[in-house]
Amino acid sequence: MSDNQFGNSMHQAGRDARDTIGTAATDAGDAVRDAARKAYGTAGDLGQQALERGNRYGKSAMQQIEHQPLTAVLVAAAVGFAAGLLLGRR
Repeated sequence: MSDNQFGNSMHQAGRDARDTIGTAATDAGDAVRDAARKAYGTAGDLGQQALERGNRYGKSAMQQIEHQPLTAVLVAAAVGFAAGLLLGRR
């Protein structure tokens, strides 16, 4: 093998390596982008579910307060008293 053939072979090997690395980098970038999109979608779904659950609990609490106002006031007073005892002892 002459020096010229060896140089051409090395040049071709370098181009092949560059192309392989470029393809791998593109594939990795696509995979990361897809994973980010899926994570974003999942986070949005979880946020929506939490919002709906919070609305349900809020409505349920309002119904309990409307149906049993005295109990609601006594529970709120007890929670406030307990919080005052805990926070007042510093």
